[in-house]
Amino acid sequence: MLKRNIIILPVFALCLLLVQCTSITIVQDETPPEEKVQPIRIIKGPYLQNVQRTAITIMWETDLESTSQIDYGNEITYSEKVVCEKLKRIHEITISGLEVETIYHYQVISRIPDEKEEKMEPVITSKDSTFKTAVREDSPFTFAVYGDNRTYPEVHEKIAKGIAEKKPDIVLNTGDVVEFGLFYEGWGREFFEPAQELFRNTPFYIAIGNHEQDAPWYYDFVSFPEPENYYSFDYGNAHFTIIDSNQWLDKPDTEQYEWLEEDLKSTSAVWKFVFFHHPPYSSYPGYTEEGTEDKKLRVLCPLFERYNVDVVFSGHVHNYERTYPLLNNNVERYRYRDKAVVYIVTGGGGAEHDSLIENRSYFTAESAIMYHYCISKIDAKNFQMMVYNIEGKPFDFLNIGK
Repeated sequence: MLKRNIIILPVFALCLLLVQCTSITIVQDETPPEEKVQPIRIIKGPYLQNVQRTAITIMWETDLESTSQIDYGNEITYSEKVVCEKLKRIHEITISGLEVETIYHYQVISRIPDEKEEKMEPVITSKDSTFKTAVREDSPFTFAVYGDNRTYPEVHEKIAKGIAEKKPDIVLNTGDVVEFGLFYEGWGREFFEPAQELFRNTPFYIAIGNHEQDAPWYYDFVSFPEPENYYSFDYGNAHFTIIDSNQWLDKPDTEQYEWLEEDLKSTSAVWKFVFFHHPPYSSYPGYTEEGTEDKKLRVLCPLFERYNVDVVFSGHVHNYERTYPLLNNNVERYRYRDKAVVYIVTGGGGAEHDSLIENRSYFTAESAIMYHYCISKIDAKNFQMMVYNIEGKPFDFLNIGK
């Protein structure tokens, strides 16, 4: 009898365990899975465009179609907001009625509306950022210039960080911001992501390069004055003209040339700066022969001289080069005369380096093969430019007075 009890007890206990385990399993199987709300992300931006004295445009891209909202104000409490209920992935809102030369805090918000009121709608909010409206005509300001940041995002990130530390009012890029303009992923990886901290607080402008391939993505991701591949704007006491040099490589672009002449002729700004991708003057081997790209762009130089352009910035060649002041293709070595123009190649933003000819060109005042960026300050009738390498050390300086 005792022997039977010894045998039955473990079996009974095992049966109870099996019943309990089975019961637990059944309860788990009957529990409906929780509904998951698909997240929404900001994948580009926010970034600043087309800053004016009383207005600015803010853009960003989300991974899903959603609404657009900007909260802004003089304090981080954001006393004002602008809302657009239209669903989109690339968001663009212009804020107007702002105070001149004033710093504002802002954040962007995107939502995916849901018809079911009891379900929480997906929403994404950016962190606090700032923008500054354009300065008055008599106020000093600083602008940064760099270009050809394509290819190596880690280099572009260091360059953008160095620029951000200098706190310029605006940034201009001389083109080739991506390796292949038709390739969507490159716009994030090579341009927006490495410079996101710079672009969310500082407005930027681009002189379209050949690697942009005149792609629709360029026009989708920027908000410049029409037609966007060439345009101009005023900032402080300076006039900035950006043109599309790709249109001059095969034949003269009459329409753009006429626009350029009218643009330079009609401005009364103290300072005039022109930006385009392909340089008229370069000491890169292969660019020194007749008929090459840089020589073709020299068709524009008489126009720059006629209308007193001060400095022309270009890229395309992946090094740094500054000319002496040039007039009629000749050097004005000892003084900056009216109508003499300084040409600067700044293509050291992230692409592989290009070499220089062994013997310095007659027009070359300074040149270097290194990653770099330019920081220029305008104060009334004085222009100062300092050029920094990727480590933040200055290696060239230019001063022009009027």
